[in-house]
Amino acid sequence: MTETNNETKVTDVPKDQFAQEVEAWPKPVDASCIDDAAAQLMRNFHIDEDWAYVGVLWDTHTYCYSEFEYSPRLIVTAPGPGHGKTRFLEALSYMAERPYGPLIATEAAYVRLASRNPRPTLFFDEGDKLFGKHGDGNMTQALNEAFQECGMFLRCGESNFDDLVPKRVFGPDAMCGIDLHLNMMGSTLERSLTIPMVKAKYGQIQEKFRRRQHRDLYRKHGQKVKRLVLDNLEDIRSREPAFPELPDERFEDKWWPILAIAESVSDTLAQRVRRIIQREADTPTKEDWKLKLIIDLCRIYDEQSSQWSG
Repeated sequence: MTETNNETKVTDVPKDQFAQEVEAWPKPVDASCIDDAAAQLMRNFHIDEDWAYVGVLWDTHTYCYSEFEYSPRLIVTAPGPGHGKTRFLEALSYMAERPYGPLIATEAAYVRLASRNPRPTLFFDEGDKLFGKHGDGNMTQALNEAFQECGMFLRCGESNFDDLVPKRVFGPDAMCGIDLHLNMMGSTLERSLTIPMVKAKYGQIQEKFRRRQHRDLYRKHGQKVKRLVLDNLEDIRSREPAFPELPDERFEDKWWPILAIAESVSDTLAQRVRRIIQREADTPTKEDWKLKLIIDLCRIYDEQSSQWSG
């Protein structure tokens, strides 16, 4: 990979094969294409229906993320290996605009890929090692900056280290890994949609995901989704989503593109997304549980300490 001025070139990969743009489906489609894609995910993976829709809608937003102020990170996580998270991420990559990965990258490689124009949709494996609490702090900072449209990552010029070169890294990123909801920085989780994977038991998967068998099928779903976005782009762009009552605005920021798309194509889909958002907002965080534990311990101490001797 080489860099000249502000233009990044990826070597060893033919130009026409790097992060290819999806060709939209030639005929008009309706919201059923979202349902079909989610149903396909549920056939190939053991996953909750709501999370299948979140995955498809996140893919959908990759076709119009530049219309929004924010682009949510996508996290696919599980408590251990063998839960299908890497293959699930791969299936999502086939439905996204200009997909690249799953990959493992350095901070420099990430920034250069994210600052390309047009920007690829980046999919990362082993996200805990790259962006987690014990990963690369610069990569985490760049990933967080890519969440917002005004996000910039500063680098020193290669020829003159006194020069600062701003890199615009805004755009969609997805990753998978073990226990990412526990191992990622809180600043990243606040910018992310998290999909939990559950290990399937015998007979719970209708049809196992096979790359050669299903790759083109998922790409067709992506083509239909892109056509849906293009046909509704003006409505999506002008949407002011109606959110449920939320504890703070961070939920609105990361869910805004997803709910805007859902509202533009289907009232039923919009209701589903609002329910998912409300469920997430009502779920206590790790920090909430820690605070509750401290409060409970203090209460027990106050109640019992007067009975102690010595």
